Amino acid sequence: MSLKAAFTIKLGHKILPKTVSVGKFDGIHPSLVAATASSKLFVHTPHRPSAETGGRLLASDIADVSLLNINQPIKAVAVGKMRVASDEHDVVVVGTPTHVLAYDMDNNSDLFYREVPDGVNCLVIGQLGGVDQPIAICGGNCAIQGFDATGHDPFWTVTGDNVTALCLCDYDGDGKLELIVGSEDFDIRVFKGDEIIAEITETEAITGLCWLGEGNKFAYALANGTLGLYEGNNRIWRIKSKNHVVSIAMYDIDGDGEKEMAIGWTNGKVRENFALQNV
Repeated sequence: MSLKAAFTIKLGHKILPKTVSVGKFDGIHPSLVAATASSKLFVHTPHRPSAETGGRLLASDIADVSLLNINQPIKAVAVGKMRVASDEHDVVVVGTPTHVLAYDMDNNSDLFYREVPDGVNCLVIGQLGGVDQPIAICGGNCAIQGFDATGHDPFWTVTGDNVTALCLCDYDGDGKLELIVGSEDFDIRVFKGDEIIAEITETEAITGLCWLGEGNKFAYALANGTLGLYEGNNRIWRIKSKNHVVSIAMYDIDGDGEKEMAIGWTNGKVRENFALQNV
């Protein structure tokens, strides 16, 4: 099916790959966030007045846009709910080579700011099995650390190489989420707590992971242009392209009630993967 742009905005900033996300920071209206090459977070909020500027949040010359000043190179961005279940406000989490920042956009204030000695290469937010609240999980140089909304770290473990991709998935079907970790050593490892319960070796460094939202099926992308799908340890399919996958997301594109996998490629194309209907 053909895709049409919902809106177009002239950014005026160079946006870093794999740092774009959408969140409802007031609990109702969606905002678009993305990291810029100038160590700021671009925040587009067209459906309501922007938050009052001050502190980290800076005004912009572009309508409905504000800039969150990070003051360090941005390596990863994630958006999600981290507070009590009744709180519908999303927070934005930003990873840098030395720190992780969780920011409350609605109140224009830091939720927490913590040093991460191993750096942050990638982020995922969610409730990991065995942890009683949502956490922001940071993948760094061989270390994985999870922070709750207060900045405490109830989860910490290590893996075999630099972490390049993360996702949460109910891998063993127990109703709780396990952590799937991709790294530069070509391995995909599944953690239940700090224990590795599965390990898959691929042909190149892992650059993307995405849970399909049900069962133990997850998509993966490699540095050599490969895109594939696993069900547990079993590979269902894979394809290889001369272009590389920039992002993978699940979304009901055609409005039929079933989510499709949307893939963004380095050649600028966004494709719906029809092969999902057969798995």
